[in-house]
Amino acid sequence: MPLYTTDNDETYITTGNVAWNASDSQEAKLKKIITQKWIALYPDGFEAWSEFRRTGYPELTPIQQSEDANINPAQGQFVKKIRYPDAERRDNPNSTLSTLNNNQGDGMNVRVWWDTKSK
Repeated sequence: MPLYTTDNDETYITTGNVAWNASDSQEAKLKKIITQKWIALYPDGFEAWSEFRRTGYPELTPIQQSEDANINPAQGQFVKKIRYPDAERRDNPNSTLSTLNNNQGDGMNVRVWWDTKSK
């Protein structure tokens, strides 16, 4: 018996939250497309996370606690970027400047230059 069959594919794509509706708003269409892309990328965690960071989709369960005081879980905030690795901090004196990332530094709550979505 195969692990996967196509028996339920048509039901999946024509019902529920993924059913395409041409009259949906652009934002609703984007949400459906990006959510499906996130599912496809999920095995590559960093790529899926980057897609979430870029778009705010899918709507994930907010974190409950953060070790970073600049990330407020009560406001639905998530990690925006990974800090520079130790080797980069050691070998590149510019990597610790407060002027990085539009004068926001290297914090995990800092939006990088292409991260423009307000989610």
